[in-house]
Amino acid sequence: MIANMKMTTLGLVIGLAFGATKVWAEDLACSDELGTLVRGQFSTNVVNREPADELSAIPSGLERLYYFTEIQGATGASFTYEWSHDGEVVAEVPLKVQADRWRSWSSKQVDHLSSGWWMVKVVGADGCVLGSSSVNYK
Repeated sequence: MIANMKMTTLGLVIGLAFGATKVWAEDLACSDELGTLVRGQFSTNVVNREPADELSAIPSGLERLYYFTEIQGATGASFTYEWSHDGEVVAEVPLKVQADRWRSWSSKQVDHLSSGWWMVKVVGADGCVLGSSSVNYK
């Protein structure tokens, strides 16, 4: 487990240096019983339950940042979207999975004062991180 955590930390540091990064559940040794995060990505919008795009950086002038997820095999499970800005948790949004394939999203208002690193973690009721992504707003 410690080796997995070191790999995750190294991957996160490398990813932060080059733009958006994703850390998936298998890197954090979460139980398969919690389901699988098939997709987790930042977007400028969600249309017809799908992300409009995938952001590697937050474009200047964006007013709302979306985090889209697709979770499989977790019917009935509860998760939380944990939003952080520059390492400080700024919001926790509950998510209840209601089908075997569940697409959902959360959003935050952003502006020129929101520059810095944004991260969203999908956290299970037991505290296990199913997955996370981060993106920079310059």
